Amino acid sequence: MFKNRRSTLRGQADPALAEAAQWLARADLGTLDEAAFEQWRAADPRHALAFARVADAARKATFAGQDGRAATHEFQVSRRAAVAAGLGVLALGGGALVAGKVSARDRAATPVGGTQRIVLPRAGDLILNTDSAASWRRNRQGLSLWLERGEAALDLTDGAGPVHLRGKRGGARLGPGRYNARLREDLLDLTILRGQAVVDETGGGEAIQKPSALLLGSGEPLVRGLSDQDIAETLAWRDGAILFVDEPLPAAVVEYNRHLVRKIIIADPRLKDLHVGGRFDADDPRGFLRALETAMDVQVSMSDREILLYRKRA
Repeated sequence: MFKNRRSTLRGQADPALAEAAQWLARADLGTLDEAAFEQWRAADPRHALAFARVADAARKATFAGQDGRAATHEFQVSRRAAVAAGLGVLALGGGALVAGKVSARDRAATPVGGTQRIVLPRAGDLILNTDSAASWRRNRQGLSLWLERGEAALDLTDGAGPVHLRGKRGGARLGPGRYNARLREDLLDLTILRGQAVVDETGGGEAIQKPSALLLGSGEPLVRGLSDQDIAETLAWRDGAILFVDEPLPAAVVEYNRHLVRKIIIADPRLKDLHVGGRFDADDPRGFLRALETAMDVQVSMSDREILLYRKRA
């Protein structure tokens, strides 16, 4: 039965089968774009049927492989992908693909104002900052880690294999060490505090070792050195703090609002030229607001929904 199915697939009587096989391969590699898959699946009823056929063939090939008959099946998908695809097909009838099951990733996320520490399998610690999300999966090549939203710190243990960190567009292989990663729009801002990183593709395979920051995802990586001040600012959130050194007030407010459900709003445009400095609690802006009131002639008006900043009247 499987031989006839494979012959049909090879003949490519339906181009949707080849496309479905590509989606299944992307799921196995962990590069599946969930929104793009859903758009493709919904565009034509034949697409969902084609994916179901491909996943079913992969699943049967996996079981056949137990007696030696799956070594040369058409799509050469792994057993992990076949089993995961079987889970994904169950969701197709409901109108959506559960991509987390298809790609067999573990996931963690934090709310606004929350942090979380996760022990990565045989790799080290992942610490998620406020309003952040990440997923990871281990395979024969090592551990792959996707930063999906927000910011994360990585403490990778000595002796662990490389960790492949990926953002929305850029990525790098990380050796043992200490790192900080933050998504800025579609770009991955990677700070190397200790260790080394090999940038994907455009990086040319060169290992970057000294403390530095890389902006990845827009052609050649942009590399900048780190001062002691930069390092202190990067590490502050791990201790529940925010550190500003001569920071423009609008930028400081944006940074603070990442941690706050009740947002700070600059209601008076005359305040936008102010610069602030100091170390403050990330989840409690009262110290920050007091500093603005006492040192910068800022009037603070608080309500249940927002915190408004004005210039004090003379």
